[in-house]
Amino acid sequence: MDTKHQFLLEYFKSLREEINVRIQKNVNLWSLKITVAGFIFAFLGKSSMEDGGMAIPILYIVPWFVVIFDFLIFDNLLGIHNVANFIKHRIELTPKGSEAEGIINERFWEHLCGQCEEGGRILYIRHIIAMVLFAFLSAGVPWLIYWYLPTSTVQFPCLLNRVLVLSTVLVVVVEAILSIGFVWKRNSVEDNIKSRLKSSKNIDPKE
Repeated sequence: MDTKHQFLLEYFKSLREEINVRIQKNVNLWSLKITVAGFIFAFLGKSSMEDGGMAIPILYIVPWFVVIFDFLIFDNLLGIHNVANFIKHRIELTPKGSEAEGIINERFWEHLCGQCEEGGRILYIRHIIAMVLFAFLSAGVPWLIYWYLPTSTVQFPCLLNRVLVLSTVLVVVVEAILSIGFVWKRNSVEDNIKSRLKSSKNIDPKE
């Protein structure tokens, strides 16, 4: 194996290792998010039932903690997809119509599974569904506690209703904006890779 191919092999291995590290980071972020949400709900949920719902507005700290974690998770997932798209188009195979050729010209994980374009499973969709659903459920827990409380024991019910509605709507809106931004950014990066390939006959290693 000559020096060039040895370099390309090590480069390929380093990129795949970057994906593995980010996948583990994604698992850690999810574990931490669920742990923090469960702890706060367990601690403040009991207090809300004992004080007539006064602690329910404080429970809406949880959905916003979830949103903060989702910023980090989306950023990490975007890194995974960007690296995978680079491997897919610059190292494995290039898109149809491109005059440049991939280095390996074989279909691996990025094409057949992780970043498949032709009817395969797309990893980011299930992550978006899971994150939006978790945020929505986190926003719904204070509602469940509120409905569980006897009407006679609820203090300031009108104000509490408004806080619950406003907080839930804001959480859903922010999650939707995050999801749309993630998809747009992911697609724009992949489109940029494709456009560079289609505009050159050879892959410029300086790019």
